[in-house]
Amino acid sequence: MGYFDWLKEFEAPEPIRRTPTEIADLIHRFLHELHQGNNLTPEQARQRAEKNLVEIQMYGQHSSNGLLITTDGYFLTAYHCVTDDIKSTLTVRTADNRVYPFERICHALPKLDLALAKATIPVPAEPIHHAFYGDSIEQLHQSPAVALSLRNGAIVSKTGVIRQSHYTTLSDPESHEVVISPEESVELDQILCRKGDSGGPIISAHGRVIGTLFGANNEIGKESATGIQISCAIGMLYQYEQILRGNRPYK
Repeated sequence: MGYFDWLKEFEAPEPIRRTPTEIADLIHRFLHELHQGNNLTPEQARQRAEKNLVEIQMYGQHSSNGLLITTDGYFLTAYHCVTDDIKSTLTVRTADNRVYPFERICHALPKLDLALAKATIPVPAEPIHHAFYGDSIEQLHQSPAVALSLRNGAIVSKTGVIRQSHYTTLSDPESHEVVISPEESVELDQILCRKGDSGGPIISAHGRVIGTLFGANNEIGKESATGIQISCAIGMLYQYEQILRGNRPYK
């Protein structure tokens, strides 16, 4: 079935309209309840992340990934996966193989290649309690970690080794420049990622979400991947809550 044939059969659900205050309250609940994920065992934490993976599709085909943080469709991803010039072509498939419309980019930090986006999932809004890693990445040096993705409806995991972080600078004349300091990045060695792996979570050996994947080097003998630490995403969510409440200007 071609994309336009598929599009004719795709019945998009109506988004549930919420006020900025209602959305801010939901984000606040998520942030206030971050600690609840600490009660998960490593196996439970990994399963929670896998269950809440999303596959971002472009014209009905796999494009990239994200991680749901609320039941009604808010998810973390890499900014380049959902930029304004492509968002009209996107849909979002969840791990239970259901497809939903891509609704909007809610907030983004382009310099860090990080975004909070929204899919139209018409269910009551509740925070999803992941196990997030809250300490220094340096403490995980030389530890194994896994990059998760959802590709054509199947969960894919790729294992690497956390290495010492360096400054990362990427420049794409057609999009944006990314500059990430060692304090903000997660770098993995001995991992072979490919196009379409971006946006998914990076998980520690203990099942904790430590970052969001955004780039890879597939040069033979130098295979590696880079992500942005989850603490940056948490800071972005704090910003978004304040913007919704009118306490911080959007820049």
